[in-house]
Amino acid sequence: MTLLTYVCIPVNIGIIFYTGHKIKTDTGESLLGHPSEASFRKHLFASNWEYWTPFTVLILAVFIEHILFAFKYAIASVIGDVPEEVNIAENRRPKL
Repeated sequence: MTLLTYVCIPVNIGIIFYTGHKIKTDTGESLLGHPSEASFRKHLFASNWEYWTPFTVLILAVFIEHILFAFKYAIASVIGDVPEEVNIAENRRPKL
């Protein structure tokens, strides 16, 4: 199960960066501007095309992915797999 969560993070980051974002406001405008700028990657290219090359977008995606990995690891190390009450009950139970 843990492997699946580590696989899902880069897949979801890829989906966010490379797929369309079709949400429109009340006036009919796309939230990212022109409808042809449908993905976050295209939005970055349109905002500052000299800085946001495909390589820098990839670096940004990898950076965000590693931040999420660190966050997931921190949360997993703080929250135990077994509740404390269950550990106490297991220790009280007679061993056969």
